[in-house]
Amino acid sequence: FESIKYHALKDPHFTPESLLTELNEKEQTALKYLVKDQNGLWLKLIQDGFVEWGFAVLAEQNGSPRLIQGQIDLWGMDAKDQAWVVDYKTGSPESLDKAMDHLKIYAWALTKMKKIPTDQMVKLAVIYPLAGLTEIETCRVSDIQI
Repeated sequence: FESIKYHALKDPHFTPESLLTELNEKEQTALKYLVKDQNGLWLKLIQDGFVEWGFAVLAEQNGSPRLIQGQIDLWGMDAKDQAWVVDYKTGSPESLDKAMDHLKIYAWALTKMKKIPTDQMVKLAVIYPLAGLTEIETCRVSDIQI
């Protein structure tokens, strides 16, 4: 999905649907879901936000510093200045709780890097495009315990 960002940067008239002929059936299913889900929000976040965004921050655990590293599939702000942190999953939705826990860590890390205000409400989304499922939670980053 992150390649959509780079296609759009190269060609302002690019549409994700133009990729369909290059994709296998499974990939087409995933892309079609991404395009229609949430009325195109994901495409807008991909184009305006940050994809495959790596991070490393220090956290204190039991009085000792601990390095937390990760890679966020997608994060950004929507048209209403709502922060979103998004994870794509090709597997089963059975691991949803674990995926949401990871997104909370990512949101926490974004506040540590001063990308999102600590008191802001953040939307966390796990997208299972092959299963046709998106789960969204809202949390206040200041409530996240690391």
